[in-house]
Amino acid sequence: MATLGRVQSIAAATLAAAFLLTAAWLYRGLFMDDAYTGFRYVANLLDGRGFVFNPPEHVEGVTNAGWLLFLTPLAAVIAPPLAAKAASLVLLAATLALLAATAARAARPVPVLTVLTTAFHAELVGFSLLGMETALLAFLVTAMVVLPERRRFGWLPALGTFAFLVHPEAGLVAPLGAALAWRTGALPGRAALRTAVACGLGIATATLARWLYFGELLPNTFAAKPAVAGIVKQNLLDFALGSSVNLGFPFAGLFALPFAVAGWRALRRTAPLTASFAAAAGLSGLVFSLYARPDWTLLARYFAPYAPCAYLLLWSGLLEAERAVLAGDRRGRQAAAVGAALAALGGAIAFALLGGGEAAPFLWIGLAAVWVAMTETGRRLRWKAGVATTALAVLITAHGAVSVIGWTTERERLTSPGYIVTSKTLVGPALWMRDHLPAGATIATRRIGALAYWSGHPVFDYSFGLTEPAVARLIRRRGGMFNSPIDPELAEIWRERAPDYILEDRDVLYGAAASVGGTPESFRVHGFEYRVIRRFRIARGMDWVLAGRHQPGGKKSFPSLSRLRDGAHLIQ
Repeated sequence: MATLGRVQSIAAATLAAAFLLTAAWLYRGLFMDDAYTGFRYVANLLDGRGFVFNPPEHVEGVTNAGWLLFLTPLAAVIAPPLAAKAASLVLLAATLALLAATAARAARPVPVLTVLTTAFHAELVGFSLLGMETALLAFLVTAMVVLPERRRFGWLPALGTFAFLVHPEAGLVAPLGAALAWRTGALPGRAALRTAVACGLGIATATLARWLYFGELLPNTFAAKPAVAGIVKQNLLDFALGSSVNLGFPFAGLFALPFAVAGWRALRRTAPLTASFAAAAGLSGLVFSLYARPDWTLLARYFAPYAPCAYLLLWSGLLEAERAVLAGDRRGRQAAAVGAALAALGGAIAFALLGGGEAAPFLWIGLAAVWVAMTETGRRLRWKAGVATTALAVLITAHGAVSVIGWTTERERLTSPGYIVTSKTLVGPALWMRDHLPAGATIATRRIGALAYWSGHPVFDYSFGLTEPAVARLIRRRGGMFNSPIDPELAEIWRERAPDYILEDRDVLYGAAASVGGTPESFRVHGFEYRVIRRFRIARGMDWVLAGRHQPGGKKSFPSLSRLRDGAHLIQ
């Protein structure tokens, strides 16, 4: 049996490594536009301009400062984008290694299934290879789950503080895990209190450093992307229906949650500290996902770093429930029946509220049906425990593989939001503006990442206000972003910043021009006249339109139109 376990572990590791290397090759040259926003901070820091986006303005327009500072030493040797790719691939491998060591305390086949489904988790792999902080945060969270069982509590405050800087909600994992461990008797009260206090002091120190450098206690993104009660209510409804954008498959819906709870209870018997800290990680990711606005990518990147720990709990719970059913345990069969009923109820509500087309993503309903059918069949045919659970893992792994590969296809990249998620077609226009627009000219736009990193120009984020505290305050007051540059609430800030150029999607810019009585070629924005000087094709049916500002006296803030209008940039 031990030999079989080693063979399964080696096979899982080989398959995971092969898939990650394949994904890394497919994602070469692809970076999320948000990742370029962070790379701009890194580049300015390495150039001696400070950890800033628009020098010399000290504004924390990212929530992943810890990731960017982590990248900086490597980015000093190789370019920030390449540094992010290399670091993420290593961190994914390290996360899988930590996870294998942690899951080894669970019953077979939980370790193999946890490693495989984590390695193939679409958002974890995809966003890591697109240059985001996902892999680093997954590694830190998994480390905080691994170390307590080895009685290495001294590392938790440092890991918790670092995780807080990588993404603020991750600061909850260590103190919440210590509290759960104390509550369940796995950790003495004094040790739990010491861990929580040390984590709190670390987070307070990091917050003080943020305030001293940026003048704010929280990143500007908290004001730029406010969460309101209505959004939280909608997130809760979406979670119940299995359509939560921030949680994604297979954790959105009524199927995974009860099994994750069962997994926590099952894991407590063999690894009580691991169970407590894994539950803390899952809860932290769940709370943040239900609190935050649905991610603009329409993908579950917020929960992705917590997926490794969630899978550990999920497979432990499914295996426990399957064993109960196969053994003829009455409560186990009742639980299976309740699960089937919840799946059917959720599916009926989803179809009633959203319609058949919109209900198609509720794949968790299919998981419930497969699991119930296989466990009942296994009970009658006397199957060995683990068959039904393994079948679900295979389905989830296949879904992840298809998704990871699918996002790199031309069809996905050249439709919304794929051309922003991968941003390859945004690089060419940014380089063109670097070479043709006057140095120091400010560009007003909503997609700030690739444009700022590759062009080097100051960027005015009028839409999301990520790097504009004044705009972020307006967004917080009104409860949402600005969809058009002509919004009257922007007038004062716009006149103060006086952007030399506007770079916007064709439909947005032409709609704004029509609203103020202008034409698609010439229009006024808050008292300034702008004229279109260039169009860039960035996706199928989508152009980026660049308009330049006229200065008083008839002078233009841009070079001659004859020199700039030399055709459209083609899709790369």
